Amino acid sequence: MRLDQYLVAYTEYTRREVYEQLNQGAIQCNGRVCQTLRITIDPVVDRISIRGVRVTGIIGMAIYRYHKPVGVISTMTDPRGRPCLADVCRHIPEPVFPVGRLDRDTSGLLLLTNDGQLANQILHPRYQIDKQYVVQLAHAVTASDSRRLLGGLFLDDGPVRLTRLESLSKNRYRVVIAQGRNRIIRRLFDTLGYRVINLHRDTIGPIQLGRLAVGQVDALNYQKTLTMIMETDG
Repeated sequence: MRLDQYLVAYTEYTRREVYEQLNQGAIQCNGRVCQTLRITIDPVVDRISIRGVRVTGIIGMAIYRYHKPVGVISTMTDPRGRPCLADVCRHIPEPVFPVGRLDRDTSGLLLLTNDGQLANQILHPRYQIDKQYVVQLAHAVTASDSRRLLGGLFLDDGPVRLTRLESLSKNRYRVVIAQGRNRIIRRLFDTLGYRVINLHRDTIGPIQLGRLAVGQVDALNYQKTLTMIMETDG
């Protein structure tokens, strides 16, 4: 992956601050001062440091995609004994946690990782990582409400808007949103009087659910996924 992408992902520095460190001669790769951040590195092999402090984070990191069924709680425990992620994660060798949540009645793509920085890169509003859903409503969206959904509405926890609303068939839509607050799609449609019958997430940024079967988990290539996420950051 590229050096600038690696440093933004695994340090406290912003992209601008990383370039400031470069200009000050503070970044080294294998003991040599870097003249550019546009070099490709192997984080497992190359020794990267800023002001003498080594930047680490790739070794032992992992990310998985999970096709969450309706009825599963997106937490590691549930006091009521309902199906939750503990039932899934016990089969994963690393101690992972979910990247955000899907509510109990929503199915689809849920990412699991042991990398807090990568999770933050996906979830934090500043990075504007799109999440794509297919939603089935009780009745069709009117033209005026479509404009409102794309233009933005205020919910009780702040403003929200869809970045895409595409009709797929009768009362069925593909929606894209960059925000990720609790039950945000359902609350957004409920505000305008639309009842959500079914909600399914199939994409997070560049990561797609694909043909992964319901209830199944598979490992993604960590370094490739991290690179794709970093490149998605505008």
